[in-house]
Amino acid sequence: AASRPQTRRLGAQAPAGFVGQVLTSRYAGLAMSAPGVNTLTGDPSVWLARTIPLGSQRGVFMAEVPVHELAALLGQGSSRSGRTVTLERSDGTLVASMPLAESRVGAMLTPPLDVNMADGKARLAPGRIASVAGLVAVRSSLYPFAMVSIGVDYASLERGHRPGESMAWWSGVVASLAVLSMAALLHWHLRRQALATG
Repeated sequence: AASRPQTRRLGAQAPAGFVGQVLTSRYAGLAMSAPGVNTLTGDPSVWLARTIPLGSQRGVFMAEVPVHELAALLGQGSSRSGRTVTLERSDGTLVASMPLAESRVGAMLTPPLDVNMADGKARLAPGRIASVAGLVAVRSSLYPFAMVSIGVDYASLERGHRPGESMAWWSGVVASLAVLSMAALLHWHLRRQALATG
């Protein structure tokens, strides 16, 4: 079943091998593909999937999320000049960013974000996109496959950082909002797909 006639005719546009990975994975929760281009729309997207029981076999329930929608959500945390917010897979693959770095979507950022530093505290580090020296805070998402970072370069701090403002505090708050917004969008897409397929 599918919510769009094009999908019913031509099949899901998920990256090659993704469905097979979901079916053979020991992890039963939600999985996210690396970014890919939907050949029907031409837009970069990620696909979310999990297995569902179909009698004696297993099927895959899948939803597509355009990268630009994720970037718009991340934009809630990067309204100031010099701030960059990223959504990355656990292996370091860039899924979305704000400001949007479309040419880097799907690229592997090194080093990958460290789950042991995903506490929202700002640390001295190069930026995730431009590698400009500054402060970076990291938060894990509600799912093991994704992490969110927010960074600000030193030049922006010198221009706009107010005395007494806690960098760690606002970094943690903004990153948390981005995570919650992303999670809400993912659940909304899954709910819409479930209603559409009856």
